[in-house]
Amino acid sequence: MQHHQFQCAGLDEYAEMQEQIYGILYRSFFYNDHTFLEAIEAAVANAAEYSIGEHSSPILITLRIMTHDIAVTVTAATKEFDVCAFRQTLKRLSDDPAIREMDWSAYAKQKNSGAGIWRMLTGCAYLYMDAHGQSVTMVARRSMQPDDIIETRIGTLVPRFFVKKDGVIL
Repeated sequence: MQHHQFQCAGLDEYAEMQEQIYGILYRSFFYNDHTFLEAIEAAVANAAEYSIGEHSSPILITLRIMTHDIAVTVTAATKEFDVCAFRQTLKRLSDDPAIREMDWSAYAKQKNSGAGIWRMLTGCAYLYMDAHGQSVTMVARRSMQPDDIIETRIGTLVPRFFVKKDGVIL
């Protein structure tokens, strides 16, 4: 397993290290997985946007390259929120027959809500977020190919979302 860590304070510093992160991921996937890169960008943008204090809190980005998977964890001191309740809200969307078949972008536009979580879910095989919203881990399969179909339906994306609470993934 390879392990890489990067730290930045906000999006400007992230932009400076982005090429290096993308290079590691390119060498690991053997192609540019644009949806996974967008998922990472969304996680970093959320960490910067919801950071505590006047200035961005330090954002830690950890890449773990394993035999079959690549996991990227983005951690920052952000405003806490109830991730379990948020997951329940997403589950209700997924359970609704009319909404579950919708493309997330159509739903987000309709509700005028943020696209960050949807971009993250679209770009990975699954993700888990700690129960207080302080970190998110996105996992991509190394076996995916650039021409694989990218799924954007709410009913397919929501089951990829897990919560880590007290060391247990729910």
